[in-house]
Amino acid sequence: MLVLLAGCSAGAAAALLVTSPPRKGSAEAGFARDMMVHHAQAVQMAEILRDKTESSAMRTMATDIALTQQAQIGMMQGWLQVWGLPISGTEPAMSWMGHPTEGQMPGMATPEEIELLYNASAQEAERLFLRLMIAHHQAAIPMVEAILERTDRSEVRQLAESIEASQRAEIKIMEEMLRNRLPDSAKVQLNPHNGSHTTGTAILTDAGGGVRVELNVSGLPEPDTTYLSHIHPGTCAEAVVDGIEEEGNHHEESQDHGGPRDIIPRDRVAPLSSSVRRSGKWYEYYDA
Repeated sequence: MLVLLAGCSAGAAAALLVTSPPRKGSAEAGFARDMMVHHAQAVQMAEILRDKTESSAMRTMATDIALTQQAQIGMMQGWLQVWGLPISGTEPAMSWMGHPTEGQMPGMATPEEIELLYNASAQEAERLFLRLMIAHHQAAIPMVEAILERTDRSEVRQLAESIEASQRAEIKIMEEMLRNRLPDSAKVQLNPHNGSHTTGTAILTDAGGGVRVELNVSGLPEPDTTYLSHIHPGTCAEAVVDGIEEEGNHHEESQDHGGPRDIIPRDRVAPLSSSVRRSGKWYEYYDA
């Protein structure tokens, strides 16, 4: 009899251990709270675009994102209620991942970007939505990967795997949609800088794997000097090169001199061609 009781006690303890809910500071609770916030903004942006776009494909995409992520928010709220935990935590976002984040989580749109989306025309809203949502989805994937490394709860793993699969697929679809909505070329004005009187235009044209820059300038202070056009990331033709991050070993002064779309003497900027990255693709900017 004593052996039987001991066996029953051990079994009950094992069952209790398996079914014990996540605690307040657990990775599962942190993931649910952070992903609910992340999803809520995706739903907001999708609903803005859904009501604004004239494209049936874009409306279908936005509606699917809104409905799917709203349902997932409901699932994660349900977890927290079942686990006896509050919907909101006291720790900074992403603390459960080991790198607490003050303010907005990576990939989330700023209030200014949300306002732009609200006020944009239908076509402008489509392009802006795609850029914002691609970045939003890309930032969610590391969160999913982090919880998959930290949890053995089947319900959490199942949802995390579903989020990863659907958002990776949607990123590919949205990247193609964005490519189809970007113009092949853009013309921008060149602004004088540091009291110079140099003016002109630049035409940026898709060159298949790169961007060709055609300059038409006047008022250069030293006509016999060779100049390099330095274009600051994210400021030249937003619909074409928005969100560009420069890569490579640039001269330190290239970040301190010259405003957007300025003409700068070559000895002020290095190297001659700048490698830049956007949405995982590499572009080269050449002085045409």
